[in-house]
Amino acid sequence: ENRDNMTNYRDSIINQVNVAINDKDNPNNVFTEDDFNPDIIILSAGTNLYYLGSYESAMKKTVYVEGTNNINIDATLENLNKNACIDALRSSLLTLKKEWPMAQIYVVLPIQRVSTELTFSNRLEQIKLMALRYGAVVINGTDNGIIADDNVQGSSGATLSDGLHPNQNGQYLMTRQILKSLENNYFDYSLLD
Repeated sequence: ENRDNMTNYRDSIINQVNVAINDKDNPNNVFTEDDFNPDIIILSAGTNLYYLGSYESAMKKTVYVEGTNNINIDATLENLNKNACIDALRSSLLTLKKEWPMAQIYVVLPIQRVSTELTFSNRLEQIKLMALRYGAVVINGTDNGIIADDNVQGSSGATLSDGLHPNQNGQYLMTRQILKSLENNYFDYSLLD
């Protein structure tokens, strides 16, 4: 994450996607090579955005090409509420699939945190529905070994630096889980050539 370049932290997932797309030819040396074309894209979704929105609400904002059943992607993107977690995720997934249709996308669900709102299971379900809608592999962030019980709100704990964001131990646990998911799910399409 490059939060220093983010104008609005709440839509950071969208900003990060836009940085990747706008720098794909590497004018700002964001990537290690020119003509960036990822095989794998990993998004961690729903931890920081407070306002959830819903899958149903985000899908109702679909705009169709007049007289067809074809989605007008640009108009749909404009129609989404970027301050709602599920709308922002849909915007990001639509944009990524449009730009890199062969990239395999992984969406990591929120990790356990000290202050878990009562609707946490609903948050997980809504994010999962949207991720699956766009063919993403869903990684359950709640079962990676980071547990709320051994952490402290606003202070450093066993796996969280502040009760919400993973410290180095938490990052190792998340990395292990993501690598295992890649090992189990990734397919290199170039093998078909």
